[in-house]
Amino acid sequence: DLFDAGDQRMLVVGDVSGKGVEAAATTALVRHAGRVAARAEQPVPERMTTVNEAVLEDAPGDQFCTLAWAALKDAGGTIAGEVACAGHPQPFVVRAGGGVEPVAATGTLLGFFGDLRSSTAQVRLERGDSLVLFTDGVTEARLPDGSLFGAERIRDALAGARERTADGLLDALEDALDAERAEARDDVAIVVGRVCA
Repeated sequence: DLFDAGDQRMLVVGDVSGKGVEAAATTALVRHAGRVAARAEQPVPERMTTVNEAVLEDAPGDQFCTLAWAALKDAGGTIAGEVACAGHPQPFVVRAGGGVEPVAATGTLLGFFGDLRSSTAQVRLERGDSLVLFTDGVTEARLPDGSLFGAERIRDALAGARERTADGLLDALEDALDAERAEARDDVAIVVGRVCA
């Protein structure tokens, strides 16, 4: 999801367990609960606690969800904010100059524990920098030898991107998956947020 809440722009990527009607209903629940929680003037982990409570109380069956949530805003010439993860792969910051840094945010799954634990990482993005969020369908894509594509290959693909545009980073990641003949066995979602001006 991508939406504005007050003076913040939210980038949210999640992955619900299972498939079918129950997974679709949980996806809708998480999306709606996230948008409601985003209206509160709270740090992202507290917003995620609200979503966790909604999943625990209202998700059909035994559904759970991973989530990466970035709340960003203009900070006088740069974009700053916080990123929190709940059982989700850590995003990467891709610098305009070519560096690639993992975002050190971790946490427990949504809808699994009543006491959600999530650590937040602060991010600051300059002009031309990007934030790349993705689901574990990318990291867990299987290579022909049975190994996983993994976070290091994602990092290498982003570092080697010829173009630093959002489309260029996405293409580099998709090209790396194709070149490695990686077979995705789970849903793949990739979101690239780039500071343009």
